[in-house]
Amino acid sequence: MEPSKRLMGEPHPKLPASSSLTTAVPVFLQPEAEQLYREVLTALNEHNVSYAIAGAVALEKYTGIWRATKDLDLFIESHNVRKALNHLRRHGFRCEILDPVWLAKARRGEYFVDLISGMSNGVIMVDESWMRRTQPAIIVGVESRIISPEDLIASKLFVTRRERFDGADI
Repeated sequence: MEPSKRLMGEPHPKLPASSSLTTAVPVFLQPEAEQLYREVLTALNEHNVSYAIAGAVALEKYTGIWRATKDLDLFIESHNVRKALNHLRRHGFRCEILDPVWLAKARRGEYFVDLISGMSNGVIMVDESWMRRTQPAIIVGVESRIISPEDLIASKLFVTRRERFDGADI
């Protein structure tokens, strides 16, 4: 059964057929962002770099709830970060490691992808077990893998900073 169906169930029989299971706005990505995400996912797939899509995109896949996002979050094992960045550079992306403990970015224009190898506190790191628990999904037309619901919740629990709080997502 599709995860979003399992989590959300079927609408009440008295609801009109046009009713949505959520109050969310439809998924909308700027064309430039969608193109960038497609190119990044395709490049990583072509070079056999394992990743798990997380963040707002994974949340929408599991719940049907879309929230505007400025980036695409990819969880990646730390030993694959440099490999991923090297391939993305060859595909014309500006890449940088912002924090060697957990965060790298690939940019083009105003849009970017976060390559996340752990939580910013260094306590939880992405490892092979995260990759084993991923679920298949088509994202921006590309066969991909999304983070498991359990790992998505765990990652959201750790985003509790003064300038950002992901608790509302869970």
